[in-house]
Amino acid sequence: MVVLRLFTAVGVMVALAGFTSAIGADDGGGKKKHHAVHGRVADMASDGSTITVEVRPHQKKNAPAPATPPAAVEKKFKVDKDTKFVFVSGKKGEREFTPATFADVHKGEHVVVVFRAGQADLADRVAIVKHKKTAT
Repeated sequence: MVVLRLFTAVGVMVALAGFTSAIGADDGGGKKKHHAVHGRVADMASDGSTITVEVRPHQKKNAPAPATPPAAVEKKFKVDKDTKFVFVSGKKGEREFTPATFADVHKGEHVVVVFRAGQADLADRVAIVKHKKTAT
């Protein structure tokens, strides 16, 4: 009798686990998962096929400061005809987006590269961040 209860309990748990994973699965109807990297442009291919971004790792919250800052990492992203370029300016909540092209990206500029979760080397969107110039 105890063995029968054990098998029944295990069977119910397996069935519930299968049901919850089926609910959480992406059926294509939801949003696609995107990730972003931000940093400075280190290099660009002259043919417009790649952008290399220098990314500095962030320090985790409440972590002690390291003796030496972590080194920057260069990440290379492919650019294709579907990649969208935009200029971003303004404060949070008042952002302005204007269209841009690959030719508008220059070495040393701050950019945010958005890529799909499955394709970490293909840029989906590139936002060129325009900082407010201060009068001195």
